[in-house]
Amino acid sequence: MKIIDSALKYESMGFSVIPVQKNKKPYIAWEKYQKEKASIELIKQWWDKYPNANVGIVTGEISGIDVIDIDSKKGLDEVEKLLPDNFITPIARTPGGGWHYYHHATGMGNSVAFIEHCDFRGTGGYIVAPPSLGENGKPYVWLGSLSIFETNPLSIPESIIELLKSPPRREKLTEDVHGVASDWLSTAMQGVKAGKRNAVGAEIAGYWINKVPQKDVLTILRSWNQNNAPPLSDNDIMTIVNSIGRYEPKKQEKVNIANVYTAERMLAEYAEYIKTLEKNRFITGISEIDKRIRGVAGGEVLTIIARAGSFKTAMLQNLLK
Repeated sequence: MKIIDSALKYESMGFSVIPVQKNKKPYIAWEKYQKEKASIELIKQWWDKYPNANVGIVTGEISGIDVIDIDSKKGLDEVEKLLPDNFITPIARTPGGGWHYYHHATGMGNSVAFIEHCDFRGTGGYIVAPPSLGENGKPYVWLGSLSIFETNPLSIPESIIELLKSPPRREKLTEDVHGVASDWLSTAMQGVKAGKRNAVGAEIAGYWINKVPQKDVLTILRSWNQNNAPPLSDNDIMTIVNSIGRYEPKKQEKVNIANVYTAERMLAEYAEYIKTLEKNRFITGISEIDKRIRGVAGGEVLTIIARAGSFKTAMLQNLLK
């Protein structure tokens, strides 16, 4: 079956269909198709324009499906432990040797590494579907008779729902040391439009680069990138992470990516960092600085900009005393 034929068949089943490239990046700005489905005519126009396009299905309530994206045998074993006996739901194999478990939509959003080597694609996400081809030339294929054409997606078991809900600490975050609400990370993870993607991506990568291994920073940014309008290319994401990693100032802390998969958990850790800064800040004696940024803290990076002869050096020497 040709990919366009599959795209039209998915559409006839009520799925929201989009054309994607072999690098998984959509050919189009796809955000609107989280809320409305493309017509048959538009789908045909897309494949006329992009005849080699893969087929993507927007996950979540718009299509009525969520997908558990499993990248390794270890991840598969962990998921299988949580499934009841004789649990039969559509399963696709990916070109990289992974598995996609299709389920009835929960209304929940995406989660990265909610189980080790396992991501969740729900509201706000999409998945590449068979018979699309990966960059390695291998196809996405349904596992035997477990195709979505022959098997109805089952609801996700409560054991997995609990993991998806399993919250980081829920605490009210105060203003950060600059007087700006510290929910910037939560807002950033919702995605941004063209013109801000590289800058915001660098900020997110910079926050995590010393907290988790660089490969996990890449995982976080790839998940964030799905929410951008439009997403950056995967090469752009790798460039951002490699660039930030090149200037890593200290040894990475060992943090399991399974513990940092949501923006809320990121914010909780950031709040703890802010509390530490607040305890260790000291007054400079320069009223405007103390008023605007509540003094300074050891380890902070400050940029001092002023005209020549404005006593920048003298001021810094005074701070170091």
